[in-house]
This record gives sequence, C-alpha cells and structure tokens, in this order.
Amino acid sequence: MPTLFIQCGLIYKTKMLKYIILLVSFLLSSCSFIFEQPEPEEPVFLEDELGRITKQPYLWKSDNAKWLNIYATVFSDPIFTNTTVIAGGTVYGENGEKTATIHGLDIKNGEKKWRLPVTWYIINNGTQSNGIYTYVERYKVTGIEIDSGKMLYEKEIGGNISFRTTSLNGSFFVAFKSENNSSNVGVTAAWEGNVQTGELTEFYLPKLQGLDKDTVYHNNSAGGVEYIVPFNSQNTDYLLICYSSMIIPQGIHYAALYNYNSKEIVYERLLPNIYGFETQPVVENDKMYVVAAGHLYCIDVFTGEMIWEQKTGMRYTSDRLIVNEGIMLVVLQNYDSYLIAYDAETGRELWRRETTTTTTKFQLLNGIVYYAASYLYAVDLHTGHMHWRIEH
Repeated sequence: MPTLFIQCGLIYKTKMLKYIILLVSFLLSSCSFIFEQPEPEEPVFLEDELGRITKQPYLWKSDNAKWLNIYATVFSDPIFTNTTVIAGGTVYGENGEKTATIHGLDIKNGEKKWRLPVTWYIINNGTQSNGIYTYVERYKVTGIEIDSGKMLYEKEIGGNISFRTTSLNGSFFVAFKSENNSSNVGVTAAWEGNVQTGELTEFYLPKLQGLDKDTVYHNNSAGGVEYIVPFNSQNTDYLLICYSSMIIPQGIHYAALYNYNSKEIVYERLLPNIYGFETQPVVENDKMYVVAAGHLYCIDVFTGEMIWEQKTGMRYTSDRLIVNEGIMLVVLQNYDSYLIAYDAETGRELWRRETTTTTTKFQLLNGIVYYAASYLYAVDLHTGHMHWRIEH
C-alpha cells in the first residue's frame, strides 16, 4: 500500500510539473508577443534608368507647404538654426487676396511655430545673430526672435535700404543713403545695426569723385556701397566693403578693407577691369571671389591685387556662389544652365554638369552640395557626381 501511494504521488508531481512547464512556456511566449518590437521598414529608394535615386525617405514633410509659394515673393532662401527653419511664402485669404509672409517651422517635425505678414519688398537673404533674425524691407529694418517669432523692433528708415544684410558679433550691416554726405546727390553708405535694438549708425562713406551738378546720375544717386562682407583672418575681424560709381562711365567697382576691431580703413582702391557685380562677393582664405560681366575673379583681399580671372562667356543667373574645400561652385547660363566647379587657387575648370536655374542657396554638408531647382539635387562637390535628385 505505501508503494502505491508513492507511485501515485510521483505521477501527480510529474503531471503538475508538465502543467507548470506548459504554463511557463505560454507566459514566456505571451511576453515575447507583447514586448517584441516590429522590424523597422526598409527605406524606400526608387531609381531611374541611369541609376539615379529619384525618391528616398525624408525626416518630415511639412503640411505648411500647402499654403507656401516661394515664387510669389522674393524671399526664397530658408534660414536654418538648431531649432527653427525660417522661410517665406504666401497666404491666400478667403477672397483670393495674397499676403506675403515669413514663418518659423520646428526643425524636428516641420510643425508651424509662428508666422508674420510682410510687404512684397522682403529680401531673400536676412541674417541671424544671437538668436535674432534681422531682415530689411524697402524702407525699414525688422528684428524677430527666431524661436518665438516675437517682433523685437520695426524701424522706418529715411531711404531705400540695400537688400543685402550680413552680421558679425551681435551687429548687422546694411547699406542705404548717407546722412553725412555734403553733396546734393545721394551716396549709399555702410551702416552698422544692433541686433537687439535695431539702432543704426553710419560708419563708412565711400569717397566718390566728381560729385558735382554737371555729372549725370541715375535717380540722383552717385552710387555707393553695395556689399558688406564680414570675415576673420589671424583672429582679427574685417569688413570687405564693395562700392561702385554711377558717374560716367558707370559701373566701375571699388573695394575698401575695414578693420572692424580697430575701426580703421586698411585701404580703398579701384578694382581693375571689374564692371557690374553680379553676386555678393565671397571671402575665403583671404581671397575675394566674385562674378562680374561674364567673368570670374579671384582677388587678394589684403592687397586688392588680381590673382586670376576666368572668362566664361556666360551669364550669372542667381545669387548663388560658394567657395569651400578649395573649390568655387557657381551656376552659369548661356542657352542652357550649368553647375560648374573651378579650382579656387587657379581658376581652372574642374567639372560641369547641366542643371536648371537654382531657386535656393547651396547647402554643403560632408562634401555634398544640396540645392533646389526643378528638382532637389545632391551633388558631390569634388567630382560633380549626382548622388540623387527628387521632385519637390
């Protein structure tokens, strides 16, 4: 009898152990089902017959694009910060009326953070400094907080402001009519503004010759400052100030180098054989690069001497020029448009590829140039190889 009880007990324990094992197995499989993460979807890449990527994943695509139309306003170059994308567009009202705007989007998800109406004279290259975005319209300068869109100031100016704004160390620089010119004709001077307050101070008036009543001027203007380009060399801040004369013969260009730290002029001189700037100059490695009247120029920024000149025979189509990693990149046009790279030291053409006129500035990251035209392009800076293009 005891043996029978022992056998029954063993059988019972064996069955219970089986049930426990089954229960544990079920619970483990249930937990695995509950906590198992789905496999991430493979990115979708589409290629054309030449192997060029025509579609690829993106981080976000903002629905705000439904009410944007960057071609309806001259604001076409977005500003990127660590938190915000600033861009321009057009809002259409209930009755079809159009309002030009600038707006801020969250850079992480593309959601709209703020939007401000502007006039149709808004520039296409405002500047950012100390968390403030500063831009000029025809007769006023405006500063807004980048993250909130809060307007800090909006100051009317007694004259037409240059549509080109640059910044350095909490200041911004613009060009408009001098208040210190003693002649009866207008001369455009260089002004420095405080990004926090918008207060402006005139600091440079170019010395133009022949300011007399017998000289013919366009719109009663003798010319003056056109571009103010900040740069740093040997731990010293400088401003390259380019100006021109409307005195006959018109279009002659000059350069002044201004030591921003000491507030002194290093030199003022004529730029030989350069007529009609077509782009804001770029300063890189103590050299000035500029496009003018179908030519490319490289000039020593500290002496004003010409280093090289390259005749292109083509027209410069937009204010798009970068110099980086020893390469000058520009879009030029005759009957067709071309993206062309030149050796920044010698002016020798490195490569070219056919493109369409760009609608945005070049953005450079890890040796790849990104820009928008009829497509969004990603092109290798050194070889011209197109990594991809996608519709937008």
